[in-house]
Order: sequence, then C-alpha cells, then structure tokens
Amino acid sequence: ENILEQIRSMPETLHKQNFADPKSLAAEIAGKNKPLKIALDYDGTLFPIVRVAATAIPDHDLRQIIRDLALVSDLNIVSGRPMDELRSWFAGIGVKLHAEHGAVSDEEGLRPSVTTAETQTFDRLSAAVHLIAKKFPGTRVERKLFSCCFHYRNAEEHDGLEASEAFKTLVKNEFPMLEVMSGKKAVEARFPHLHKGIVVKRLSEDGIESCLVAIGDDRTDEDMFEAVPETGFSVVVGGHPSHARFRLRDSEDVRALLQELGKILSLAQEPRDSREFPMKQGLR
Repeated sequence: ENILEQIRSMPETLHKQNFADPKSLAAEIAGKNKPLKIALDYDGTLFPIVRVAATAIPDHDLRQIIRDLALVSDLNIVSGRPMDELRSWFAGIGVKLHAEHGAVSDEEGLRPSVTTAETQTFDRLSAAVHLIAKKFPGTRVERKLFSCCFHYRNAEEHDGLEASEAFKTLVKNEFPMLEVMSGKKAVEARFPHLHKGIVVKRLSEDGIESCLVAIGDDRTDEDMFEAVPETGFSVVVGGHPSHARFRLRDSEDVRALLQELGKILSLAQEPRDSREFPMKQGLR
C-alpha cells in the first residue's frame, strides 16, 4: 500500500487537524530542549506557489530568517528544484541544500548512486514527454538529473488534466520501473528509491540525539513526514490530507514559525557561527 492510498484511508480526524498557531508551535518545538534538525521544502512552504516558477525568488526577509535559524540549528532545505538554483539563492548562509527531492545533496553520504542506464531512462522519457507538451499549450517539461517533471499550471484546466493523464499513461506503459508523483499542477516521474525521506532518515539516524522537524506542502513531502520519528514534528502546509502531525495555513505561517523559533533558540544558546549575512544584489 503506497503513501497516497494510506492517506485516503485515514480517518478524517487524523488528517484534518486544526491549524497550529506558529508561535505556540515554535515554543513547543523549542521546549524539547534538544538540538534541532530541520528539513524544509521550498515551493509552497517557504515561498508561495506562483504561476511562473522562475519568479519564486527568495526575498531578503526569507533569507534573513534562514540565515538566523541556520546559526542555531542543523537547517536543511529539501526541494525539487535543481541544485544550481538553490545554491544561487542560499549559498553562504549556513543552510544545507538537498535538490531534486533529495537525489542531489551537498552532504557527503547523502548522494545516491545513479547509473548511466538510469540517466538514459530519463533522457528517453523527456524526449517522449516533449511530444506531449507540443500538443498542449501552457505545459512544459523539466528534465532534472534524476527525474522528469511535467508542468501544466499555465495550461487550460481541461488541457492540463488531459496532458497529465497522457504523461501517467506513458510512464505506466513505457517506463514501468518509474513511479509518478502528482503535485500541484505537475506530475513527476522518478525512481522509487529517490525521495525526500532519504534526507530526513539520514538526519534521524546519525547517532546524535536531537529533535527533528520537517515542513512541506506537497505529496513529495509525505516521504519526509513518514521518516520523522514519533518524538519529532511533521508539519504540513495547507488543509489537504496528510500524515503530518501538525498543520500550518500557508507560507506566511511557516515564516512566522521559523522566525519565532530562531528568536527562542538564539536566546537559549550561543550561535555556532557569527558570519555576517552576505547580501545579494537583485533579490527583492
């Protein structure tokens, strides 16, 4: 039984929790009095979902929140975005970066082995999906190192649904070794062993006693939630069904939680790094 089927079968009371107050949740997390390891999704979690993904650039306030929290915790961003993009936004401010849903990581020991044959699989899939994209205006193909993503946010609703079904059918019939993840106006094909849970599992099994927090908003983040120990905090953003134990309304609540957590922790411990916050030109 896969995670999506498990969520659908969950009692309503389990996956429709009330929204948490960001400051109260921050106090509860900090109250564990253990070193914190935090795994954060980006799109829909740290930054709201937008029609054009290229415009979802972290603003100064977000970078400041990340920088401050990275000084007092083991902070990780685990995103479906390419590594080059994450580095252009967050390099040099203390946060660890894990791209392509954890398949590409800055951390030694977190880099899965992917064969040439597996890479060629995505080359063939990408070529086939481009043929689908040509038939449906407003759709686009994103070829990543270890997956292939088909976006239809800017397509007409009927076209988008038809295109996504065509993608799923293609993968099922021609690439049965891959699994399809349905996200927000996007479907992505990947190998089952490459997912965000890899990062969280590694963080929880490194032998260092700590409190683990994972925050995300999409189906791909359920793998993180599944890997969070019972003593940790899994937090979903939005009102949809989820395995997460806690729930926040939107990315603004996420920022409020992280900002409050940074304040509490900075008062309770000495920062592990006193570097100045490097500003980047062009960030809004």
